[in-house]
Amino acid sequence: MAFRQSKPDRALCHDQLQALQAMVKAWGVAAFLAGMFWILAKTDDVKNINAQPTRLVPFILNPIQRHLLTQLETNNLLLKARQMGGTTFFLLVRGLLNVITNEGTNALLVSQSSEFAEMHFLMAVRAYRYFGMNDPRQSENEINVSMHQNLLHTKYTNRRELYFDQLESRLAVASAEVTEAGQGLTLHHIIGSEYSRWPKRPAETLANIRGALAPGGTLDIECTANGAAGSFFEKYQLSMLNRAASDAKAHFYPWWNTPEYRLDLNEKQMDELEKDLSEDERKLIAQMHTELTEVSWVEAQPNRIFV
Repeated sequence: MAFRQSKPDRALCHDQLQALQAMVKAWGVAAFLAGMFWILAKTDDVKNINAQPTRLVPFILNPIQRHLLTQLETNNLLLKARQMGGTTFFLLVRGLLNVITNEGTNALLVSQSSEFAEMHFLMAVRAYRYFGMNDPRQSENEINVSMHQNLLHTKYTNRRELYFDQLESRLAVASAEVTEAGQGLTLHHIIGSEYSRWPKRPAETLANIRGALAPGGTLDIECTANGAAGSFFEKYQLSMLNRAASDAKAHFYPWWNTPEYRLDLNEKQMDELEKDLSEDERKLIAQMHTELTEVSWVEAQPNRIFV
């Protein structure tokens, strides 16, 4: 049984911080995330290593997330497809990872509504709760217990916030419905989730939050497409058309890059489908530089709407 203590050991906290920093450097971010963080899978049919059903899975970056990790600059604008994991990526990579491996670091994710803010905060709490576990079904293991008792000891508030008192660092999640979100804090990492769907005056809300960003801090804004107008559209167009005039790098990952939007077809099925392609389907393949596996998925999902 793990030894439980009444308060954090400052010397051990120092050693644990150095250990985490060394692990990130030696393993790389992707391997660290896969080894230390757990997330909730999108479906119920995922199985763990012991072949027992669970929706908790290691945070293994998907191909899009892995590519995005190599392309990040200080400020980023992500135009994404649904289900690609953009919010999860920024919350855990830019947010939680930096907060728990650096002293005096504050990160804030701003969601489009209180409902989404609660969901995103639970995502962060889940990754924190199971941090360093080999199997989330276990009640505890030594790494998980020792980290929570020492370096990752937290004091919770009622503001959707994880405050790591031994690091003097915090991760908070707020709603864009509150225009004063982020006031009173010095922020090092700001994440705007589904920015094109923020209510009221999103540009003013973002400017207010950005005023708390420390020099050298990061600002990542991500959302799915929501029409050819609005603050996000203008920012993204500026970055694409005049990069020198924009302070952010634009990233675009369309739906056909997402593995979930492909059908697993054998060679015979591919030949049969290719013979039946309509002129519109052939144009879709040429226009989007995609393959038959994606186009056939669209044909098999006639009620799906893509933006």
